[in-house]
Amino acid sequence: MRTSLKLVAALAVLAGVSGSTAVAMQGGQQKHVTYYYDDEEHTNMVGGFLVYCDGSWSRFGSYTLYSTYYYFGCD
Repeated sequence: MRTSLKLVAALAVLAGVSGSTAVAMQGGQQKHVTYYYDDEEHTNMVGGFLVYCDGSWSRFGSYTLYSTYYYFGCD
């Protein structure tokens, strides 16, 4: 559930930064995702890097030392 909420937040930020066209193009299954936060308690997400199963990727926001990484794999 927590991952799903982060994904929704990431896509909302992505839509605000680069327009809704990018979100429509990046609707595939994700292979791995890294979210970046402004502190070690992960209070505020400030950026992200998403890699999709088709090899495409997208990034948004800022990169920091505080991150979480999720690997989903591809079917």
